[in-house]
Amino acid sequence: MPQSPSSPIRFIPRVFAALTVSVLLLIGQATNATSGLIVGLANTVIGIGGRGDAPSANIPAKLDDGVVPTGYDYDPIHYPASIQLSKSTNVSAPLVYQGITSRPGEKLIVAGYSEGTLAAEAAKRQLVKNGTGPASSDLQFLQIASPFAGNGGMFARFAGLSVPFIVNNMGPAQASPYDTTYVTNEYDPYADFPAYFNPLALVNTLLGVLYAHPDAYYDAIKLGTTPTITTPVTNSAGGTDTYIFVPNSLPLLAPVRVIAGALHLTPLVNPILDAVEPLLRVAVDMAYTDRANLHPEKFQGFSLITPLPRIIAALRAIPGAIGQGIHNFVTDVRAILHPAASAPAAVPQTAAASTPAVTTPTTAPTHPKTAAVQSRSHDRSPNSAPAPAPGTEQHRPRTPKPDRVASSSPAPTATTDSSTVKEQTAQRNRTAKGKRAHSQPHKTSAGKAA
Repeated sequence: MPQSPSSPIRFIPRVFAALTVSVLLLIGQATNATSGLIVGLANTVIGIGGRGDAPSANIPAKLDDGVVPTGYDYDPIHYPASIQLSKSTNVSAPLVYQGITSRPGEKLIVAGYSEGTLAAEAAKRQLVKNGTGPASSDLQFLQIASPFAGNGGMFARFAGLSVPFIVNNMGPAQASPYDTTYVTNEYDPYADFPAYFNPLALVNTLLGVLYAHPDAYYDAIKLGTTPTITTPVTNSAGGTDTYIFVPNSLPLLAPVRVIAGALHLTPLVNPILDAVEPLLRVAVDMAYTDRANLHPEKFQGFSLITPLPRIIAALRAIPGAIGQGIHNFVTDVRAILHPAASAPAAVPQTAAASTPAVTTPTTAPTHPKTAAVQSRSHDRSPNSAPAPAPGTEQHRPRTPKPDRVASSSPAPTATTDSSTVKEQTAQRNRTAKGKRAHSQPHKTSAGKAA
């Protein structure tokens, strides 16, 4: 019995997804390479840059120069880094695998950004498959702007969908015993793609290619200072997957802000944009499943239908969003009209608190975000304060000792008062007595013997 033809509606998600992925890959940013690699000692960070960063020179700048911890060497992977993602990965993944297996006994961090995370994930899977990897305590992975990220990564949103000649979908991240940290900027289309069809959210995502995904947006993230939502999850293989979600402003409004800044109209435009953004955010976030990063390990495929509970939740959030918008508008206008009144009051600094501002450390201190990247090694707490920089003490203002103050004082002049003269006379008398005592040593000794 012949089968009835499938409804064309069933093919709409795949066609739409293929077009979306193709567009995002084609217009993704290729940024300039940065220089100045950080050289360390016995431990190594293996870095794989994003598209256009063939020498992987941009990796050390990620997370505010915190990808390469103090004491680690940096080994960049050189690969095509072209728009043909899978073809480039076929070159980079074996290099990453070799870089890991050729360093027995070292502490290793494999750090990938965007396209580079494909090589990191492929090498990790190969290590698990072959059983050739180092101990789980010696290797960890850092994936930045990754399509393998938790609920939001493109490979999970469109599982099984590949783009011919560009990329073969590798599916969601696979569990491994190696601790992996995922850093995701909110609305980054590669790592935080909408779960449901929503025209406004899709336009916002498209603009996220320019205003959420590029290198500069991840370079500026300062773990330990930048607000984040961090969720650690123990995976089925025993490793700890840590999902760091970085809240971001709506890319949807970014072009208007940029134009306003170019025309020097920011003070006039910002109050309006800040007033409407909360309401727009409610409409955009209706297309996502987990804005609080509560269950990032739960993958959700893309759907054309927005579930009714998400719609109801968005409707309930409208009054609060309107109130927040009004508050933002009033605050911005008040800051423009009364800048002095709206500015926070200055807090007097103590000598200790003001010292770092005037010191010039001879060595760069360990940064809090370095601890966050290394949090799975348990040698430092992500929230611990950075250690004081060596050489800082010598630059602190010193209070002269009393004897130094006296020795540097000018000699008494003719205007010295009578009390000072008496004191000087007494001092001379004491000195004279001391000289007489030292001039009769035998007599003194005889007296003591008697």
